[in-house]
Amino acid sequence: MRQQLNSLFILLTVALFFACKPSIPRHVIQPGDMEDILFDYHVADAMANQIMDSTRIYNSVLYKLAVLKKHGVTEAEFDSSMVYYTRHADKLHEIYERLAKRMGNEAMALGADVGSVNRYNVENGEAANVWIGERCYTFIPQAPYNKVSFELPVDTSYHKGDRIVMDFDTQFLYQEGMRDGIAILAVRFTNDSVATRLMHMSSDTHYSMEIFDDKSLGIKGVRGLFYLNRDRNATQTTLKVMVLNKIRVIRVHEAERQKRKELSDEEKRDSAHREAGTPGGPPPPNDPQGRPSPPDDRGSDEPLVDRPMVNGDHPVPHPLKPHGTPPPPPPGDRPLPR
Repeated sequence: MRQQLNSLFILLTVALFFACKPSIPRHVIQPGDMEDILFDYHVADAMANQIMDSTRIYNSVLYKLAVLKKHGVTEAEFDSSMVYYTRHADKLHEIYERLAKRMGNEAMALGADVGSVNRYNVENGEAANVWIGERCYTFIPQAPYNKVSFELPVDTSYHKGDRIVMDFDTQFLYQEGMRDGIAILAVRFTNDSVATRLMHMSSDTHYSMEIFDDKSLGIKGVRGLFYLNRDRNATQTTLKVMVLNKIRVIRVHEAERQKRKELSDEEKRDSAHREAGTPGGPPPPNDPQGRPSPPDDRGSDEPLVDRPMVNGDHPVPHPLKPHGTPPPPPPGDRPLPR
């Protein structure tokens, strides 16, 4: 009996805890619906930014209004809901965590990796994607949701003279304020020297940064940071989101890459030389007067004999007759009959 009372007490405590947990107000768009709206919102914004002319801003507004109409939400309802989620940064971050995975899966389904970093061959061992983090991150200006740091493991697959390339796509959803994202890539070499690259992001585009071990020291560590700066002049209740997608860090064996490139160039030169000559061999030789020699129709096992000069012409090879007898002399050289 006592065990049953204890179980009942635990159930009542859990129910009371969830009953007291603050819920989303009714007038606010619920998290699941807000996630769907923001996903379409990102797609519409990306479509509008594909048109690089004076109508881009106009098209962006039209596309976003079409998204709200699709979900049956007014612009006022969306703005007031974003005010609530911006004030409750933890809830907005939870929505964007799910949204980031959704956008990453969508990019993979569309073959995002196929067209990335085309100048490096990832399939033949020349390069490899060493990124171990999420493919997509979202940032809002409030800490701790405004930065992501990373450190990549370094093993024996790294060679001296390697090149480290980091690339990604950015997308901003800002109602107002200055866009300022920061990406930092740092490589530590075996002599403990450090090379660093810093890049500011402010537009929806593709970014790439790289560090080359040009002194062939060897790479000891790879670290980096993504960060969204806070615009102190903007209000704190407007939508300000930065999305990084299709993140990759490529380790390139630069020495092998150059060697493959040289071999490829040499094969191209050899192919060009073969195409310039006759099929199966070099171009036919010419005689001293610049005239090409006549075609040789003899068999491969037939010897050559010299034909006598006729009218000062240059002697040319002539095959033997099938029975092995030399060819008859020219008419002018035949002996007179007795």
